[in-house]
Amino acid sequence: MWFGGMLLWMAVFWVGVIALAMWVASLLFPRVPAARPSPREVLQARYARGELTRVQYEETLNVLTGRKEEGR
Repeated sequence: MWFGGMLLWMAVFWVGVIALAMWVASLLFPRVPAARPSPREVLQARYARGELTRVQYEETLNVLTGRKEEGR
């Protein structure tokens, strides 16, 4: 009985040490969410790289901003 109780407390001790270490690590190294570019920034980058023509850029920009195209 004495040995079983000691084994239980040793397990509780080590689980506590591991939990404390994980908590300290989370304080020292917080997770920073990755910044995702907005749809408009993606569109501007694609236009800058030459993947889109000016017409395609303007049409897509109108869709993103909710403006209706004139003349169509």
